[in-house]
This record gives sequence, structure tokens and C-alpha cells, in this order.
Amino acid sequence: MEKLKTEKEVVGFYISGHPLDQYKFEIDNFCNTDLGKFNNMDDLRGKILRIGGIVTDISHRTSRNGNPFGILTLEDYNGSYSFYLFSDDYLKYKQFFEVGWFLYIKGTVSPQKWRNDELEFKIQEMNLLSDIREKLCKGITLSVNLEDVTEAFADQLEEFIKEHPGNCVISCQVHDVEENVIAELMSRKYKIGTENEVFEQLENQLRIEYSVTTT
Repeated sequence: MEKLKTEKEVVGFYISGHPLDQYKFEIDNFCNTDLGKFNNMDDLRGKILRIGGIVTDISHRTSRNGNPFGILTLEDYNGSYSFYLFSDDYLKYKQFFEVGWFLYIKGTVSPQKWRNDELEFKIQEMNLLSDIREKLCKGITLSVNLEDVTEAFADQLEEFIKEHPGNCVISCQVHDVEENVIAELMSRKYKIGTENEVFEQLENQLRIEYSVTTT
């Protein structure tokens, strides 16, 4: 992180990576848009948006009426955007105004309260990006081909799940390619954790494709 920070300060952009790389799982599975698309709010009108990024700038200010408000600038892989928070929103979320923090923000694009011809992003929820995996990951579905399902494979998979217990429901889709049939099975006995190691081993060691469910 210090190396990346220095790169950004010296040349204006990251060279050896991006701070968000450590949250690739969260970005891929729980975010549905990026900050680069905020340049055209019309395309986002009425949609529930979920974004993740790193805080690059903050400002605590006071309006002419003496009311506090804040400006929080978030950056992701494709752009940055400054969120203006007033009144209750500012009081509710000002604890997240820390440069270098990684945030997950959920909200919608709608007309401004006092200017209906202009759109704004209304924040509904803000969390640390590091906290959302456990909150949002409700299930993992493994996808395997019928021809690969052997007794040895089943034993290996069971042992793997035992080694990584957790609260995430496990289900399995078994594909019979010849008959074009998919059998969906759910484990009533085991649940699995959501650590990085789990998904790395599923991909690289067991070579099993998976998808994540959030509801």
C-alpha cells in the first residue's frame, strides 16, 4: 500500500497495481457499476447501484446557514466521484470520512430535491468494503460436470469443505452434458467459509467453477 501510495503521489497514477486489487472478490461479486459511469447520470436513473472504492479526499464544511456538510471523493478502477452529504446523511456517514479507507456504497440516482431537472446519487447504505463479504455472501454454488463426479472427487470436496467451515450455504449444480440436464443439489450437512483461501483453492486447486448468491 505504501508503494502504491508513493507511485500515485510521484507520477499521478498507480504503476505496480491498484489498492482495490485486494478486494477483487467484493468488486466482482457485490458491485454492479463503476464510478466511470457516473459521468452520465441519465443512464443510471432509477437503478439501485452498488459501488466499491478507496477514499482519496475528504472535506468537512459548514454551509452559509451554519449547517455542517461533507464531501467524500471515492476512486475505483475506472474513475472517481465526489459525494456531497448533507444533514442527516452527513451525521450518519461522517465516520467513514477517512482517506485511504475502502468503502462499499449502495444508492440510487434520482432527481435532486430542489432541482428536479438535475440528477443526484442518493446514498442508502455505506459500509467498509472489508465487512461486506460476510454480510452479503449467503450461498456458494459449485458447478461440475457429471463425468467428473467420482468417489475420489466427492471425498476430496468433502474434506475441503470440512477444512473451511463457515456460515455460507453450499449447493452444487451437476451438468450432464450428453443429456443436457442439470441437477441442483444442496448440502444440509455442511456450510463453508468465505475467506480468500476458499475461492483461490476452488479455482486453482480443485478447478471448480462457482457463483455467489447474495439473497
